[in-house]
This record gives sequence, structure tokens and C-alpha cells, in this order.
Amino acid sequence: MARKKYKATHQYAGIDAETRQKQRRDVFIEAGLESFGTIGYARSTIRGICENAGLTQRYFYESFENKEDLLIAVYRKLIQDIEDEARNIMAEPGITPRDAAYKSLKMIYRRFQDDPRRARVQLFEVLGVSERVEREYRLARKTLADWVKLFITGVFPNVEDKWLENTIIHTGAAGAIWEIAKQWVMEDFETPIEELVNQEIEAFMVIGKHYEK
Repeated sequence: MARKKYKATHQYAGIDAETRQKQRRDVFIEAGLESFGTIGYARSTIRGICENAGLTQRYFYESFENKEDLLIAVYRKLIQDIEDEARNIMAEPGITPRDAAYKSLKMIYRRFQDDPRRARVQLFEVLGVSERVEREYRLARKTLADWVKLFITGVFPNVEDKWLENTIIHTGAAGAIWEIAKQWVMEDFETPIEELVNQEIEAFMVIGKHYEK
């Protein structure tokens, strides 16, 4: 039986009910990041998350059906943050595709290093939870592959479109970015970010040069 959804309808202190609900949802997402990113998804409880949020379980079920719902919301927020910043980088006046790729990769790794909770959730905690969460993970990997494809076409405009549509190279390159990130995190960020990113960009350049007309 589905839990009853609570929905406020009145204004309070000049803030309408819908805005207050969104604010509470955002607080739960931050509390979820803290819990999943420190003690892990399996050990996290809705009660503990509510305590971190400073809100009751009634308000939790106002926005989420269960803990898995919150994990997906946290994961989507982290992915969206990366995409938004990558778009800002791409929009910088006069930036070259190669520089945009370098800055975007560096931004991703810097986020993981500055906030290891993000790395734990994005790279580890979403794995093996459920098929539903796996779909979210695969979608994020596909999005990253699309960004890799965009980089290749920007730096190497003579690469055939037909080849890019049929190849799995950009998918493999996106997977490499994530697997390298996992290893880097497990090694406690031992390799300097600049060295890590320079090597990955060089690998992309080799791929692009090989398939350019």
C-alpha cells in the first residue's frame, strides 16, 4: 500500500506551500548526500536522514516514497551540477574545444576531491542497489559519452559523422573517465589532477587523430 502524500496548501511567513515543500526537498537531498556519502546507502536510514535534515518523517514522505527515491534524487542533483558547470565552461567566450574538455574533466575530478561524498555516491553507492538505480547510472554514463563525442567532433571536425554514430569508442572513453576516477579516489587522490587530466586528454587526442580523415 502506497504511503499517503502530505501536501501543504497555505502560506506561512510569506512563503507559499509549494516553495516550502521544495525547500524541504532540497534539505533532504543535502541530508541524503551527507548520509550516503559518509556512512553509505546500505547503512543509512530514513530516521537518520530526517535527523540530519532537522525534519520529521512526515515531511520525508511528502517528497519521497522511500530511501531509494532519495538516492536517485541525490544522484540526479550531482549529475546536473556537473552538466550545468560543463555547459558554463563550453559557453566561455573564445574557449577552444580542447580547453573546454580539459577544464570540464578537471572540474569533475576537482568536485570529487573537494567533496569526497560526491565521489562516493556517484562512483560507488549507486552500484548494485536496484535495476531502477542502475538505469540512472547508465543514463549518466551515456550523457558523459555524448560529451566525449562533442569534444571529439569539436577538436577533429573531419572525423566522419557516420563513424561517430556507429562506434563505441566514445562510450569506452566515457567509461575510462569513470573507472580512472574510481581508482583515483581509492588511492586517496594520490595523482595530481593536472597529471590525470593531461593523460586523459592525450588519450582522446590519439583516438581523434587516428579516426580523422
